[in-house]
Amino acid sequence: MKNTVAYHEAGHAVVEFFLFGKVKKVSIIPGKEFQGQTTSYSVKNLDPDIDFSPRTKDNLEKIIVIFYAGNEATKRFKGRYDYIGSQSDYKKIGNISIYLTTGGKAEGYFLKYLRERAKDLVKHHWSSVVALAEQLMVKKTMETKEIEDAIRCSWKGGKQNDT
Repeated sequence: MKNTVAYHEAGHAVVEFFLFGKVKKVSIIPGKEFQGQTTSYSVKNLDPDIDFSPRTKDNLEKIIVIFYAGNEATKRFKGRYDYIGSQSDYKKIGNISIYLTTGGKAEGYFLKYLRERAKDLVKHHWSSVVALAEQLMVKKTMETKEIEDAIRCSWKGGKQNDT
């Protein structure tokens, strides 16, 4: 189970890194209502009720992709989705999608497109997901610099220094 959570959270973190440039924190230490958690810089001060500019819309789409990325990484790792472990992600996706669509078939197609984006990003950056998940299983919690180092190290195929 711990391995699955590590891959799930690494999926979120790696996709966020490539879409927004950095991640605040990622942890596989369970809380009261979650098995792991990725903490973001990207949602800070994002309020679509106040400011719904094209930039806000773009950021909301990216955030949905990030929420989908956790379960896409789980599927790539385990060979199947974990809908129970991803319930919180899907609830957040539903809450955000209200701002982006009017519902109906269009919403379904739009969310399918964003899920495919997540799947493609996880596949393309799989070596980074694996590298981060492996370190998460050891360290349990990682901060911005450690996350960046793990991802950058995976590009070079090198070993991570423990300094």
